Amino acid sequence: MFNEIENRTIYGIINKQNVITIKDFEEAYNNRGSIKIFEDLSLDNKKILLIEKNGIEWYLQSRYNAEKACDDWISQFENKLVDDTIILVYGLGDGSYVEKLLKLNDECKIIIYEPCADVFWHVFGRKNIAELLENERIFCAVEGICEGLYDAALETFVEYANYQLVFNTNLPNYPQIFPEKYKWALDRQLYEIKRVILNRNTEIYYSKEMIHNIMELSRDIIEQYSVVQLKDIVCKKESEDMPAILIAAGPSLDKNIEKLKQIKDSVFIMAVDTALNTVLKHDIIPDMTISVDGHKPLVLFEDERVKNIPISLSAISNAKIIEQNNAMRFYELEQGEYLSAIYNKLGKEIKGLPTGGSVANNACSLLTLMGFKTIIFMGLDLAYPGGIEHTKEAYHELTLIDKSKKEYIEIEDIWGNKVLTEENMNLYRKWFESYIKIMPQIRFIDATEGGALIHGTEIKNMDEVIGEFHNKIYDKDVLWKDLLPYLNREEQQRAIKFIKEIPQSIEHIEKYIDDGLDIYSKIKMLNKKRDNRPVVISKNLKRIGELNNLMENEMAFNVIRYYAMETSYKVRGEVLNYDRTENIKVQIEGLINNGVMLYEGYKRAVKECKKDMNELMASFGDDKKEIS
Repeated sequence: MFNEIENRTIYGIINKQNVITIKDFEEAYNNRGSIKIFEDLSLDNKKILLIEKNGIEWYLQSRYNAEKACDDWISQFENKLVDDTIILVYGLGDGSYVEKLLKLNDECKIIIYEPCADVFWHVFGRKNIAELLENERIFCAVEGICEGLYDAALETFVEYANYQLVFNTNLPNYPQIFPEKYKWALDRQLYEIKRVILNRNTEIYYSKEMIHNIMELSRDIIEQYSVVQLKDIVCKKESEDMPAILIAAGPSLDKNIEKLKQIKDSVFIMAVDTALNTVLKHDIIPDMTISVDGHKPLVLFEDERVKNIPISLSAISNAKIIEQNNAMRFYELEQGEYLSAIYNKLGKEIKGLPTGGSVANNACSLLTLMGFKTIIFMGLDLAYPGGIEHTKEAYHELTLIDKSKKEYIEIEDIWGNKVLTEENMNLYRKWFESYIKIMPQIRFIDATEGGALIHGTEIKNMDEVIGEFHNKIYDKDVLWKDLLPYLNREEQQRAIKFIKEIPQSIEHIEKYIDDGLDIYSKIKMLNKKRDNRPVVISKNLKRIGELNNLMENEMAFNVIRYYAMETSYKVRGEVLNYDRTENIKVQIEGLINNGVMLYEGYKRAVKECKKDMNELMASFGDDKKEIS
């Protein structure tokens, strides 16, 4: 359908992600819009683009001196780009601006959002566009084709160590031609920065709780099941047309939960942990539940029937939950968990569930992983209609918001009115909207009948849902049939053997820390001298890099990092303030101070970790190695 150059352009986008396919581009091309794109010549004889929208012609480059205008645009970046900079560019145009931008720095990444697919289709057959989008540092999202990739790229590359180094810019006239999309792009950037900061605060606040849950859950993770086994399970079990209902604990659930009984055998029911008491109060037994937060109270799981409901858990879930569950337990594991390193050694795939920070986000990702093509939301208010926090039975009491204790914001509800919510809840809502954008193959229906408007969903009431889906009955137990624990007995024994080697791994890390602190002392002395011997300093800094790699490759490092979470974030924050225009002595002094701060944080972390490690070893037999 597309020629060689066009295919190169398209695959320059496709090959950097795993959601959008060539079929999405083919479908978008066959349904492309009617906005007219023309070519003209500037007075300096450069080809330029102009666009006709709503009867107005807009030039995307200067009509007079296109080359100088481009150079003037580039000048805004002078002395501002460092290797960690993320540049967000609003508009692709003919690619000439981004081509020059790419030459200013050999490391920084550029994320392009083109709000007009017609512009993309006009230029995608050009060789320079193909070469541009094939560049490994360029990531492009196009509205109407793959706009969801903008959020995906932001989530991938923006982190606490660089969020203040995000540089936002736009091509000429783009904000005036597409003001709503410009506002959307700025909003997505702000959302991502807020998410990064929220994650930082959460990880620091709950880091000790997280590591204790990880230790207590380790044996269960090894002996139980993985979400990897649930990939496309509904298709494998020939139930691909079965819809799923995701039940959250918003206050609107009290209005329509009873109606779910009419189709409980016609849908797969996934209830998040905070919705369990409500659905069970109405004698609805979910097919699955999910709990990912380490601080969820056990009152959510006190009903005896919970014990027999299959559950999805994370490595940091409340470890006490498994004491009240006899059913299959499916664990998600993220890269960076110490157990993930063990699974990698065993050649076993691991899978984390994309999330925006709410258990409902994880639940939606899991249902997508399982292969459901229709996902229906209930109780997903993501707001406080009527000033009510959640469904009455969640914690067995009606709880109202208190405006004197928290800050609330107003957002649009499904009726077009205003409803109160909190900033974190609004971030969860925006995550759903971003996720829906990159999952065009899935039908999302919001049957909450209240709460925040989630763009991209079909708004229906439960009567309409019942009318559409009540006709077919499914044997949902077939999904779990013949599933065996993810690790076989031999793999479990090998995993336990690796865990028992962690004390030795901690000793290695301790030695690397001491070596690193000694090297930093040497660098500090050298840096104070008039002739600071840059070659020797460089050699020692290279050795620090080697020690960092050695530590990070140790199995115990991903245990210790939880204990050093606050120091790690503090150092990353200091890096944000690093002034590369200072003289070399001052720069080296900054590197030394941050390095010493981090290594001393690791040293304290090792000391704390040793106190807890015997507890982990105790769960794997009497032949544990004691930590002195």
